[in-house]
Amino acid sequence: MRELVGVWTCVVLTCGWAMAVPGELLTTKVTAVLDGNTLEIADAAHPGQSVKVVLYGVDCPELGQRSGGEARDYVNTLCLGLTVTIQTHRVSKANTVLGEVTLPSGVDLNRRLLERGLAWLASDVPSDPELAEVEQQARAAKRGLWQESNPTPPWEYRKSHPMTQSAGVAPQSGGTAPPPSSKASATGQTAIQVSRSAVEQAWDAHGIEMLAASGAVPYVDASGVMAGALVPRASAVPLARQLGLRDGDVVLSVNGVTLKGLDLTAAAKELENKTQYRAEILRGGAIVVLNYSVTK
Repeated sequence: MRELVGVWTCVVLTCGWAMAVPGELLTTKVTAVLDGNTLEIADAAHPGQSVKVVLYGVDCPELGQRSGGEARDYVNTLCLGLTVTIQTHRVSKANTVLGEVTLPSGVDLNRRLLERGLAWLASDVPSDPELAEVEQQARAAKRGLWQESNPTPPWEYRKSHPMTQSAGVAPQSGGTAPPPSSKASATGQTAIQVSRSAVEQAWDAHGIEMLAASGAVPYVDASGVMAGALVPRASAVPLARQLGLRDGDVVLSVNGVTLKGLDLTAAAKELENKTQYRAEILRGGAIVVLNYSVTK
């Protein structure tokens, strides 16, 4: 059944910027600055939409902290509306790119923030000795946030102000939802009947639009390996709801074929014309199995 195969496979093949892999360079325009280390960039795959970028390696004060507004305003003056280069490190579960941003002048944005005393080196990634020295110089000169005698690091601030995570900032050493533990097993199995003709009509008429509406992106596990397909907005797509998907589900495999990597041609051929499908879904940290019977 090519359309049902398409739902599982094309979801990964049409992800635009979200398919960024570690080390890849993206060149695009900054469309918004949400806080000191969170930007939005134009999504080349979906005109009019944007993708969130969190600076990898530094952590700026949150907006509720003393220097948070200053950090955001400074970044705003440096890059809003300009074309920057982003070296990606990973893509998080929330479809947020973690990367290092180079300004049009060729200057590294991380360095600028540290020089100005508007950022800490991130606590959960390997420290760059050169940038550590830049941070130390700003601290000694009492620039920016270092004017305070004992400024609170943003990762400590977020512990007592959890709503500050709403901008999409995720732990930089693993910006994805954690995979299920080795002891995890399926929490339940659901049987779903799927009409071949109904799926065919929906897919042929609006297939690509449905994928875009679902916000589907590759799921990258904590080790940086593509391990499935995340569907953040399944509820926005009637066909996805019919297939039993919920917002935030991660499709791990179908009929034992893992959705991993970008070339899924072989997997599609293996699944085509089947009348029974078994999908493993990561939902809320546990695995749920959806069993499909395809009818006319």
